[in-house]
Amino acid sequence: MKQPPVNTNSISPPVLAVLLAILAVLSFAIGAMLLYCAVHPFGLSPPPPAVCWIAGTILVLLGIASAFGSYHYSRLPSRDAAAASVSSGSGSRANSAVHRPVGKVGVGGAAASEDVNVGALKSPDRAGIKFSMQDALLEQPVLQQAMGSLIEALIQAAPEHYSMIHLLVEARKVNGKTSILFTHGSPVLLNEYSTLVPESIANASFRVIDLLLRQDDSVPGFEVVLRKTAATKWDADVHRLDEPDGQRPRFPRYPLRVYGYGFSLAPPPDIVFRWARNLNPPAIMAAARKSSNAPFGQVQITFADSGPRVLLKDGVAKAEEVIQLSEGPKTSQWVIETPAFHTNWPDGFDLRYPLASKTRFDLLGEDDTLIFVQDPVPNDKVLDGMAADGQRETGRGKTPSGHEWIELGYEVGGARWRQRHYTRLVSRSMSFVVTAQCLQSLADKVFQSSGEFTESLNPTAKYS
Repeated sequence: MKQPPVNTNSISPPVLAVLLAILAVLSFAIGAMLLYCAVHPFGLSPPPPAVCWIAGTILVLLGIASAFGSYHYSRLPSRDAAAASVSSGSGSRANSAVHRPVGKVGVGGAAASEDVNVGALKSPDRAGIKFSMQDALLEQPVLQQAMGSLIEALIQAAPEHYSMIHLLVEARKVNGKTSILFTHGSPVLLNEYSTLVPESIANASFRVIDLLLRQDDSVPGFEVVLRKTAATKWDADVHRLDEPDGQRPRFPRYPLRVYGYGFSLAPPPDIVFRWARNLNPPAIMAAARKSSNAPFGQVQITFADSGPRVLLKDGVAKAEEVIQLSEGPKTSQWVIETPAFHTNWPDGFDLRYPLASKTRFDLLGEDDTLIFVQDPVPNDKVLDGMAADGQRETGRGKTPSGHEWIELGYEVGGARWRQRHYTRLVSRSMSFVVTAQCLQSLADKVFQSSGEFTESLNPTAKYS
């Protein structure tokens, strides 16, 4: 396969939108003047009417095309800012420790001949990595061909309305075995992202990552971003995930996935869901709905030695309507992963996408027990301001790894409750805040789980 030309001076979409808007205004203005001159000649030596008609019409058409192009590129995210980037949380404060009530959620193609410009990256700072994707593509014909096949598969599989295509391929090594996790969609249409990809894209991705891992077994994965520049033309950015942040764009990561025991689970976009775990036999019971008025659909996935068995309930036509199931890392526990952090899923708790909170997810236990995580906040005396009206401090301490916590006592509806807040430092100035609340009678058991949950929490993103 012939390698497409390399484009090293790609203009970001917002800048291009402004330039096209200026061109549209100028074209309309000059074109309108020429058309007026064709009907009412003016000036000392006006052009012939035929020339005015032709030139004016061409400029008006150019203005229309430029206006359309400006509108198209204005809808695309810039290369330097993600369409849904991870917020560092600077300048924010942790929510006070008011009791959170727990709501009830039941569980019961393009042509193969299209032109692609590959490599809109500048030469990256190579400190800390053995080679950049840009260098590897230029120097290795076999990798170049494999990447070309992947880009061709992405274009052929893309819906016609896609003006951008994004593929994130992450390599996870557990106990010497590497597994691949996918994020696929369009940054312009965040509700169409998925962790599932067509077989053609999966096979082509495996070929590329296999070639990369043969050269450097520490490669964390790679990313491909395609931008449609004309009916049959695409620009492509490709890079390793460990190339410096300043040298590559930031695009969406899947908001939440759970992996473990050789599988990856993820909710479809824009749904309310609750997942429960069964220990014997090992199974996941998932319930989901699109809106508060819609009925819940349910899927049960039972994990057996022969493979997962999927049972559809409540009118669900296919499992992907409720939960996305694919291969994943073979860890010995279920791990919850968001763009900001990853942590172990504690036994005895259901996983829920929040109905009323701004957390990335909630963990629900018996008698409305709740565990949740607030994104990083300035850690200067953050625990001192956690008590709300009606709450009193009952103790302070640290987890075995040294994460500080404060415990508060209070009453709700005549019942005694306990609330514990943990800080999990992610930098010198920032920390996650993990909150657990439960009836006082359950405090010992729940706080053991929340402490282990905090110990296992590690940042996915970088914080300063």
